[in-house]
Amino acid sequence: MRSDATDQRDSRLLAEGSTQSPPPTEALVFLDLDSLIEAGRSAHLSGDFREGRDILQRALDQAYVSGDSAAMADALTWLGQGARRLGDYDDARRLGEQALAIKLRQGLEGALFDSYNALGLIAWEETRLAEAAGLYERAQAAAAQSGDSVNLSKVAANRALVHLDMGNFREARIGLSRSLELARHVGDERVETLVLLNLATLDEKVGRPARAKGRLVEALALSRDGGDRSAEAYALGELAVVHQSLGEPGAAFAHMDSALAISRLQGNRQDEAENLSLLAGLHRQAGRYRRALELLSDAGQLHEELGLTGDLASDLRQEAEIHALLGNFGAARERAEDALQAHTRDGIRFEQLSDMLLLAELSQRDGRHQEVERWITTARRLAEKLDARAARIGLALTEARIAMAGGHPERALSVLDEADGAYGVGGSAAEIATLRAQALAASGDLDSALEASATAVTALERTRRGYGSPVLRTSFLADRAEVYALRVSLFVRLGRVEEAFEVADGTRGRALLERLASVADDPSSPTSPIAEVARAEELLSWIDTLVARVEALDLMDRAEGAASDSEAELLSAELERTRADYEEALIRATESDPSGAELLGVSAATAAHVRRALGPDEALIEYYAAQDSLFAFIVNRDAVRVFTTPVDAASLRSRIRVARDLVARADGHVPGRASVLSGLHRTFLGAVRAGGALDGIRRLYVIPEPDMSYLPFAALRDGPEGPYVAERFTVTHLPSARALPALRQRVIPRYSTVAGSSFAPFPVELPGTAREVEAVREEVAGWRVVAGSQATETAFREALEDGNIVHAATHGILNAWNPMFSRILLQAGPGSSAREDGRMELHEILTAPMNSPLVFLSGCETGLGTAGSTGFAGSEDYSTLAQAFLYAGAQNVIATLWRIEDDGAAAFAERFFHELADDSDPARALAAAQRVTLRDPRFASPFYWAGYRLDGSGGFGREAPSDRPAQESGPGAVPAR
Repeated sequence: MRSDATDQRDSRLLAEGSTQSPPPTEALVFLDLDSLIEAGRSAHLSGDFREGRDILQRALDQAYVSGDSAAMADALTWLGQGARRLGDYDDARRLGEQALAIKLRQGLEGALFDSYNALGLIAWEETRLAEAAGLYERAQAAAAQSGDSVNLSKVAANRALVHLDMGNFREARIGLSRSLELARHVGDERVETLVLLNLATLDEKVGRPARAKGRLVEALALSRDGGDRSAEAYALGELAVVHQSLGEPGAAFAHMDSALAISRLQGNRQDEAENLSLLAGLHRQAGRYRRALELLSDAGQLHEELGLTGDLASDLRQEAEIHALLGNFGAARERAEDALQAHTRDGIRFEQLSDMLLLAELSQRDGRHQEVERWITTARRLAEKLDARAARIGLALTEARIAMAGGHPERALSVLDEADGAYGVGGSAAEIATLRAQALAASGDLDSALEASATAVTALERTRRGYGSPVLRTSFLADRAEVYALRVSLFVRLGRVEEAFEVADGTRGRALLERLASVADDPSSPTSPIAEVARAEELLSWIDTLVARVEALDLMDRAEGAASDSEAELLSAELERTRADYEEALIRATESDPSGAELLGVSAATAAHVRRALGPDEALIEYYAAQDSLFAFIVNRDAVRVFTTPVDAASLRSRIRVARDLVARADGHVPGRASVLSGLHRTFLGAVRAGGALDGIRRLYVIPEPDMSYLPFAALRDGPEGPYVAERFTVTHLPSARALPALRQRVIPRYSTVAGSSFAPFPVELPGTAREVEAVREEVAGWRVVAGSQATETAFREALEDGNIVHAATHGILNAWNPMFSRILLQAGPGSSAREDGRMELHEILTAPMNSPLVFLSGCETGLGTAGSTGFAGSEDYSTLAQAFLYAGAQNVIATLWRIEDDGAAAFAERFFHELADDSDPARALAAAQRVTLRDPRFASPFYWAGYRLDGSGGFGREAPSDRPAQESGPGAVPAR
């Protein structure tokens, strides 16, 4: 919701007259005093505040010399306006009072309006509302006495904004409507523009974003026609807020960026500060809390320097909301109380309501039940006085959340039924549906809860796709994962296990899709499924925007009178065209590579589809965290089963980090390592094994929960002295369950003999890589080694396309902040293009022609993505180099989870390719190499073998062979080969 600071820009703009272009600077020396003042005034109104100040100061100097009191007063009035726009309120007030004193002393009654109105603006922006109201009354009297309709329209709008801040929305609308009528009557388009902006702010504040949007579009066109950059910036900023309210965040960010750029170009520090606050709100709603706090810090510094206490209070409340979301409840309460104190002192009632609602939720969290009731009672009275839809929805959502937290789902449902939920759009619609689903589930009405959860997911998906930035799409979804988890839990509770599994799997692999727009237009792969799916994603985002607009028109029909039939028809026609384009893009994606399209999620695989892809001694295990439980879905050829383990998500995340840190040490005996690994074995496999779901299983496909993506699963141990997972199972990882049938459909020839190439582009810098590739050549007959200057990016691309195995012993570099530019390093080629620069980046991998049955990335952290390097971010990790090769066309990829050591890497690669030459099955070869290595005293530590992970189908060709039985002679026995 737009804060009171947003409205302050409105009246600041309305106080000023029509815009004319100022004369060139060199012409000023020829102007008389009146013309010089007019030139300064025009420069100011055009947004050139510093130039206007310089011209007006020259005029003031001339007026002093000539003793022209009227000119002196005019120059001082507009110098004060300029000081206000540049954020110097003390100087603005001093200059304005000097001007008023001269006018009163000289009896310049016709000029009094400008002074009273300007001083009213300063008082209002500093949230001295009572003083501002008194000054506006005097301004109105001065305008009435002179019969000036234009000034009457201005002051009517400015008085309305005082009412708006005080929460008197009816009085505000009456004043603004009267002002708009007067502006149109006298033909003043500037005033008309600014009144439209203020009316839009009012509409948005009371919960009518669709109506606000129409006014803003009209105002934006008028401001651009009139060359009013300040009004244009304000319109863009308000459009950002409205688009966010309508669930169109991509447009919101685009408009806000433009508004911020204009305010900075003009040197308007107050507008810059306000835009920073609004931008922080957009990032907060997208789940990017740290970035939001950074922006609020910048905005708060500017607001404090300018002495704008009301704006600073709104910044404090935003900070409080973010700290509450981050679990910093003490800091949240402190800031919320400070914000309420400031808003109460200034009489800004709408902001007081938001402060009270936040304090009610914080009190609930602290167990202060009497305070909760006091805050809710006070907030309810205030909401009734405000009589605004947005106030009612905000109150209802808070009451419902508090009721759910207190274990009263029936009360939550009653509150939501009373709310004006039919008019909720964007985020409010999704939150209302989510709360309703949670309350119904807690009440035991599982079928109705499932229906409500579907409504919530639909609303969230529409908003998610509206974000232009893939980073924001991912963070937005991660912050609202509870909706999807609830849906999975409901299916499980209803005994609909296959549907629960399909929903859980449907959330996998989506983060990569958010990045596909960056490779959609790559000319090197115009018909790839990646390019077509990227185009489809863009079209789907536009479909969601069009649907939201149609729904908004329908809401306006019901709430405020029928919308234009022609507008509705145009939107509907465009929606149908876009849907047709979307379907065609999906067809093209599927035709260009059916398995690749399925892997990318164009068509979701059913549970039956996944079952058919499994062999008789194979099983797939997919983990999914929901609330305080960890679901393990076990899929074999016959059925899908689910096992539930109670677990605290934060505790589990911490245990995984500890385990990974302990395993990623080369020491043979690390205290606590065995107990941690055996504890996690119980968590992830205890219930599954106890239930007999893994009896007779040799090959295990694992789809990890995002928090366990970097856990070396092969190193989990069945008891402190028991066998490792790698000793019992042949383990293969997958990005999603649907990936298995997709990968096994790929037409890659089955090999009777292993053939391929090893690349070592830096044998001097990394001497272990030279030993590694030579060891592989000795193990595999006919193996090709490409080293040094010959190991170019071009040669590497050609090897990937040729259809042979490709082994790269080189640097792997993760770009944690821009993962599409993570890369493996090769030698640069003779050309100067990006395809020959030696940096094969993730976005290039995605569009490279690729037919390799196996890519072995023997570099540091080639299986690591953003989350593993940034504190295990709470979102899915799409961005590993390994997964990029899979999506691009490889059938299997072996990559590393941590920084590997040269000698150990060379020894492991030698063992792996020795096993592969005997077996021609990469998953079994990897398991065998791990089993041999852990029996080697030099490399027994899991550091040397557990960091290698295979992602893919596990075998070569359309059908992977089933595993040979592993012979176990006791705990930790090495199976015979």
